[in-house]
Amino acid sequence: MILYIDTAFNKTRIAVKKDSKIYSSEINQNTDISKNLINDTKKILKESNSKKKDIKLIGYNKGPGNFTSLRISLAYIKALSYYLGIPVIELNSFQILGASYFNSNYVLPFTIAIDARMSEIYWSEYENYNDLFLKKNNFNLTIDKVLVKKYENKKNKDKIIIYNESSILRNLDKYIEKIDIDLEKIFTVIEKKLNDTKCEAIDTKLLYIRNNVAKKKNE
Repeated sequence: MILYIDTAFNKTRIAVKKDSKIYSSEINQNTDISKNLINDTKKILKESNSKKKDIKLIGYNKGPGNFTSLRISLAYIKALSYYLGIPVIELNSFQILGASYFNSNYVLPFTIAIDARMSEIYWSEYENYNDLFLKKNNFNLTIDKVLVKKYENKKNKDKIIIYNESSILRNLDKYIEKIDIDLEKIFTVIEKKLNDTKCEAIDTKLLYIRNNVAKKKNE
């Protein structure tokens, strides 16, 4: 059984996949995340007729997103992983949105943009689906107006901005395709990554793009 936790966006998502069936719960960001992570995990385990020891793998979103919620979820995941002696699979927000977006009618290339608040946007461009999972990706942080101007000046207008629960990107409406998180696709990615990577909870860390950008400016 796989447990998945995502606290990066405006709603925290907790889900388990057991015997090909998915059980999920959503938590409003304005609630006590630390308390509700525990309570909702218990609720989903009860709903799926499972116990904590049945969890064999944890997948989680390491960001970018709400930094406070991400830190809380990472501490919870590490503690749970250590207690159960199970591996952890890292995904980032770009991979989660990109995997949810992809289907038989996808358009390439594409850009994923995420509200970074303070009138800024995290964004990254991808030539194909596999690019989402490359270790060296160029994650950017820029003022929203800069990204709007970039797309208004583009000759090729078929690139699509995909995002989740963001109001700051409304100026890019004509380039945007709105999507929802597809848990079935996310669990498929987690299962594939388990076979492709070494998963140790102690090595997990958050994707904090602001910090990376600050380092580049000082180099």
